[in-house]
Amino acid sequence: VAFAAQGCWIVWRLVRHRDASPWTMVASAFLVLALVAHPVVWDGAPGAYTRVALPLAMGVNVLLARDPRASWWVIALVNLSAIPGVALMLSFAW
Repeated sequence: VAFAAQGCWIVWRLVRHRDASPWTMVASAFLVLALVAHPVVWDGAPGAYTRVALPLAMGVNVLLARDPRASWWVIALVNLSAIPGVALMLSFAW
């Protein structure tokens, strides 16, 4: 869900706002990279996807922080991937 929300947000920024800021370009490049990645990247727990798409998540969050009209539910959707990440870190800590 988080990946789809991040992808939709970036595509919306590119199409609707014609945003060419550096963070939009970085995030869109890593969106394309994640979409064409080999299935091995998506396998495993947590999988390499979390590392491949990290710049996408960072770019989306920077763009959301700069947007004064960003709603709370969009911010929550694009950051849903943080929940399993925190749970995984806590499982390794014990």
